[in-house]
Amino acid sequence: MENILLSSLMLSFLVLGVLLFRKFGADRYSRRLARALWIVVILRMLIPFNPLGERSLIKLPSTPFLSREIQATVPRLVSEMEAQPVVAETAEPSHGEMTSSQLMEGKLSAAVLTGKSTMVTLEQVAFSIWLIGMSASFALVAWSHFKFHSELKRRIQKVDERVLERIQQELGRKVKVYSVETNESPMVVGVLKPAIVLPRQLLERATEKDFPKQLKFVLQHEYNHILKKDLLIKMLYLIGRSIHWFNPLVYLIESCLNEDIELATDESVTRILDERQRAAYCLSILEVAEALPVMANNYSSRFTGDIESMKKRISSLFNKNRIKHGRMILISILLAAFLTIGLVGCETPLLVKIEPSVDETATSEPVNELTEVTEEQTEEAIPPQEDTSEEAIPTNPAPPTIAETIDPNEQVLIEGGTFWMGCDEENNAGFGCRASELPRHEVTLDSYLIDKYEVTNSQYQLCVDAGVCQAPRPIPDGLYYETGQFDDAANYPVVNINHEDAIAYCSFVEKRLPTEAEWEMAARGSSETVFPWGNENPDCTQANSLNPLNATACVGGIMPVGSYPSGASSYGVMDMAGNVWEWVADVYAAEYYANSPSENPTGPESGSEYVVRGGGFSGNWSYLRNSARSFDLGFYSGADLGFRCAQDVD
Repeated sequence: MENILLSSLMLSFLVLGVLLFRKFGADRYSRRLARALWIVVILRMLIPFNPLGERSLIKLPSTPFLSREIQATVPRLVSEMEAQPVVAETAEPSHGEMTSSQLMEGKLSAAVLTGKSTMVTLEQVAFSIWLIGMSASFALVAWSHFKFHSELKRRIQKVDERVLERIQQELGRKVKVYSVETNESPMVVGVLKPAIVLPRQLLERATEKDFPKQLKFVLQHEYNHILKKDLLIKMLYLIGRSIHWFNPLVYLIESCLNEDIELATDESVTRILDERQRAAYCLSILEVAEALPVMANNYSSRFTGDIESMKKRISSLFNKNRIKHGRMILISILLAAFLTIGLVGCETPLLVKIEPSVDETATSEPVNELTEVTEEQTEEAIPPQEDTSEEAIPTNPAPPTIAETIDPNEQVLIEGGTFWMGCDEENNAGFGCRASELPRHEVTLDSYLIDKYEVTNSQYQLCVDAGVCQAPRPIPDGLYYETGQFDDAANYPVVNINHEDAIAYCSFVEKRLPTEAEWEMAARGSSETVFPWGNENPDCTQANSLNPLNATACVGGIMPVGSYPSGASSYGVMDMAGNVWEWVADVYAAEYYANSPSENPTGPESGSEYVVRGGGFSGNWSYLRNSARSFDLGFYSGADLGFRCAQDVD
């Protein structure tokens, strides 16, 4: 949503530029230039976001405001003895469902209507509002279009065949022409199959031989609308306005666009006429305007306008100073339109700094341990007036020294067996269990091999060189933390890989992605721990993540694989928590655990979202838990998202 808002803001500068040119400089240039400028603006309106993303020349920092989470309660019926989620805690959003909820057991004597708590980010709320507004705007346009054409269809009649033949001779092309009994402005209707609608009084004096000059001018004018595809331009404007419905500037375009289209059409029709003929053309305009005072319409070329508009039209026809075509202005606006698309984008957050609030710090036991003073401590001569605030904020240790002799192809054998999968509410390091992590359930797996490390750049490049894998998108500068030990990024985990890319690589090396259950078993080890290394909360020597104790990232970028041996699981599998998220094979479903098979589960049969595990370098401690689940769309390829492979044991 932040991308959409920024794109619309950049569009506003383009619209303001054209409006200012129209106000102060349009009189010196051809009116066809103003029409061309509006076409550029309208085409830009049809692009609601910055497609270049991280490749933008100017990257603005992402605002943390839209990442804030709020609690929503969804009504539902709860049966007897069903546990109810009653408390929710705030968590830093990252991939998919990155929220944390505290569940408390409760018993109900009968089925009642209660609330199911869930967490949503402000960005999700804003995006939903945008979608609703856009849908409502499209519906309003469609209804207005249908209403206009339905009413017009009841009033129009076919033109006499001889008069129609004479009209087509005048225009040199077969075109549909209808007449209307009521006082109506001449107009063109229909984007795909255009037709000219003429008021009955204009056709009264027309015969096969006698063709009034006023009717000739009107026909040439309306036929020019058909040639220039003016109705298509108006329709595209309505689509763009619906996309940017929240931007007040797009509504200022409507009257200016209708007026400039008419002025450009007048100029096109009269550019080969002399002054006497232009005077006759002006007289025709005035006669039509006097008899048919109907304003502009976005679903036809109908335009009469008010007195000021008529003055502009007549003045424009006799303005001899308007000889400039304005090619350089058009080129400048085209360049500006291109720049508003890709010049400025939102920066991918590499270093996450947050101001911990009371609600956020209250969910983590280590923070309470640092700030709470017990009675025993007060007896040990700690002066109550002494300021210990600096001591209460720990600093991050230096990044670890990386072993240079690791074998990235090494695998770890996980012996088959049974383990508890999901979140244990009684042993969760003080964090709440998310709904998608429940219920905790027993799972039995066959033996398998899993990569000890995440797939590295050097490994993935072999697949690219073989023509099997797609090359990953370039990463932002500074994403790989420079340790000073390596000249290249060969041993860093490969990122910007979507789910299909990960499957392709694992197949290339005759492996596969691990299932979600295999991944969690390898992370938990044999002792059913909260984190890969144990039950104690992490520090920056065990995982590359956000450190909520001082609201800074441990490193602020990606470290090479195997950088945190003290954070390995009891099986010896490395980097299962932090650094980069990891794709697994399973399709994501929040309620899957309730119906998951007890033996070798492989996830739901179908879906567009896939599970990601492990947390990344900008995620807080809650994401590092072995039970933490999240998801991404299969085509997503993030700068903090990698993978590792697994293999069946023969």
